[in-house]
Amino acid sequence: MTTSTATDGNCLTIRPISGAVVSVGAGGVLSVDAWESACRLADESVRDMGRLWPLVESFKANFGAGVTEGTVIELLNGWSSTLVSLTLGCTMATDSLVEAISSRCHRIRNLAFLCSTGEPECKDKLTDESLRRIAEGFPDLNSLELSCAAEITDDGISALSRRVTALNTIRFPHSLNIGDAGISALSRTCPRLIHFDAEWTENLTDSGATQLARNCPRLQHINIASTENLTDLTLEAVGTNCHDLQVLDVCHSYGITDAGLRVLVSGCPKISKLDIGYSVITDVGLEYIGNGLHHLSSLNIVDNTSVTDDGLAHISRGCPLLMTLNMTRVSTVTERGILQIARNCHQMEFLWNDEVLLSDEVMSQVANFCPGLKSISFRSATGITDEGIIQLAKSCPRLEELDLYSNTSITDRSVLPLAENCPELQALCLHKCRNLTDEALSHLGRYCHKLKSLYFKSPNISDDGIKRLAEGCPCIEYLTMASQKLTDEALIHLGRHCHNLSTITIKGNTNMTDAGVLQISQECPLRWGLYVHNPNVDATKLFLVNLPNYLTESNLNNLFSTQEARVLGISFENRGFGYVKFGTVEELRAAQQEAGLKCSDLDGRTVATQYPKWKFESTSECHERRMRELTVVCATHPRCGSIVHCRLPLHTLQMIVYYLRPAIVHKYTLTRFYNP
Repeated sequence: MTTSTATDGNCLTIRPISGAVVSVGAGGVLSVDAWESACRLADESVRDMGRLWPLVESFKANFGAGVTEGTVIELLNGWSSTLVSLTLGCTMATDSLVEAISSRCHRIRNLAFLCSTGEPECKDKLTDESLRRIAEGFPDLNSLELSCAAEITDDGISALSRRVTALNTIRFPHSLNIGDAGISALSRTCPRLIHFDAEWTENLTDSGATQLARNCPRLQHINIASTENLTDLTLEAVGTNCHDLQVLDVCHSYGITDAGLRVLVSGCPKISKLDIGYSVITDVGLEYIGNGLHHLSSLNIVDNTSVTDDGLAHISRGCPLLMTLNMTRVSTVTERGILQIARNCHQMEFLWNDEVLLSDEVMSQVANFCPGLKSISFRSATGITDEGIIQLAKSCPRLEELDLYSNTSITDRSVLPLAENCPELQALCLHKCRNLTDEALSHLGRYCHKLKSLYFKSPNISDDGIKRLAEGCPCIEYLTMASQKLTDEALIHLGRHCHNLSTITIKGNTNMTDAGVLQISQECPLRWGLYVHNPNVDATKLFLVNLPNYLTESNLNNLFSTQEARVLGISFENRGFGYVKFGTVEELRAAQQEAGLKCSDLDGRTVATQYPKWKFESTSECHERRMRELTVVCATHPRCGSIVHCRLPLHTLQMIVYYLRPAIVHKYTLTRFYNP
């Protein structure tokens, strides 16, 4: 593994061929960031890391399937005398790895297991046993972040809190089994907490949140979003105790009202980021915010029908530093409110609303008042024409995201100055902009080389437009396209140039075939899937393409051999009905032996045998029994059959459901994406 070096002040930076960036500090101790590049490494390259860098104090890597757990343990144990900070991806988030490093790497102060952006999430790998090991091995831990810990419970949090008392940061989002008891125990023994993130912790109530606020008055960042049991009592406790608070996210807390917001604002004037989306806050609450939070830079009031232009006027006058305002699905404001915000909040960078019928004149004024705009969304604003977009492009050269969904007046004439003046553009939605032609995509390919996401629907776009787009925009990751003129050639061009593609959705097209689908699936990672609404594409092959990270021989073998997976079988009958049932691993092995079914046979040609002893659970039965061990998807599709998955990663289920949306769903359907 060779390296090149560059100096940066007192710090030496090493860039190995692998893509890792290494900073050399005092005494030759290194900080290694290989998060993006580690997914391509194999065991031998990881061993090279250990030989090349013998003294590492900070290490960050998201290893892929080519690296085994044993190799990572060997690497980390080799750095046990110096390693202080460790961040790993979810592939290494296992109880066995935590046990191994906790017995050797006692100097670790910052520990994180994170899910990578763009990868299916694996939330159920770490258990309470991991927390016990962390408590025993890292008693001086300052920061703990766990994105792969849906299985941890109050017992695990309590075990952690009994020994680890110096925590200032803790994150365990989507931990559905943690509630008031665990959070209260944590708050009592960790009073120096500054950053607390328990998003989607459904069992948390006002009792636990109140204890957290009272026992941890130094808190500056609180994320308890999607915790539906919270009310004004939580806001009052936070406002009374946490006077240094800067960030608060209570999105989806339906019990929060203006009264609680008044106490919060009065006691926490330093708040700069506030998320109160999906609440019943009114103009009165926005007046409290405008009068008290003069440092506010970000506000989310998404999905609210109680705020009006009057409330926005209070925000515009009292919060001049506002940079982000999310008003998605806020239908009670008008152009007047948008203009008030633009006139007084000149630092605005992110402005979203999909309900206001904006005109070219207002769009031009918004662009002139806020030249630093990076992201703007005015979906279905049919009053905006090319003139408004041209003015936006001229005034806002730093634009990175633009959503013009259903703006039917947009043509190629505005796409040219948009592409030419906004080279930083990364995401563009032109859905239902039916007047666009290949020239629009050609402009994007010529100027917008950083483009990562594009959504268009126009009957005038052909393979030639896709070719020019692909040649100029190799960084594209997400692409949705709808045009009857597209053929397999479009997919071939994309596969040839856009090797970062993670998702492609193709609608309104009957010209593409299996050949194009299979070609692009071989050229691109397609981590999130390829969706083609086309009767000429074999649904079985398409389904296999949709789950490239799971429907492979090695991955299926792994699922079948893991008690936690509890997946009984996967089978397909080409253009007919296939069946999948669930049960114990022992039943699976018996079924495989009886049917002669091997993982390598799962190629779309295998017809599985039905076994009457396996039964389905209906939606109502699942909810009545509150099953903790099963997460079930079951539907009947006319071409790829019945599908049932148990305890698979969340996004795998989401992809299955996305694909089965046109399905003929009979008695059984999706129950829950997670364990109730």
